[in-house]
Amino acid sequence: MNVAIRSATHTHPDDLDVLLVGPTGRTAILWSDAGGTNAITGTTLTLDDEGQTFLPDSGQISDPQTPLPSKTYTPLTTRSARTTGLMPPLESGNRLLSTFDGTNPTGGWKLYVFDDTQQPDTGDRNGSGTFANGWALEIRGGR
Repeated sequence: MNVAIRSATHTHPDDLDVLLVGPTGRTAILWSDAGGTNAITGTTLTLDDEGQTFLPDSGQISDPQTPLPSKTYTPLTTRSARTTGLMPPLESGNRLLSTFDGTNPTGGWKLYVFDDTQQPDTGDRNGSGTFANGWALEIRGGR
């Protein structure tokens, strides 16, 4: 299974927590406190357990000051999204998409996206953004 996040734009992607919930209730944290502090604009990220590169903690691996490019990444969480207090209580701490292997894919899939950095004095978020073209699942059948 792969998840594509299409046309992601965010002023501070490191603040994002992204959780996928399958129809059976299994969960996977796809992105938490990764992606760096450089704004991304129109970036399409495919998250795949077999990706050649982990979603980097700060920008590109070759140049941390450069925003994330559109490509396929292995999901990365630099800490448990549960520590933010913003993920639904059903979050398991799992980050592998293979947690959905062997489950029935029929039914509702949910993608929760949170900006986890809140300014303590104002309650404002540290960044803003969109997934302008939504997200998609690629589900491959068994062999």
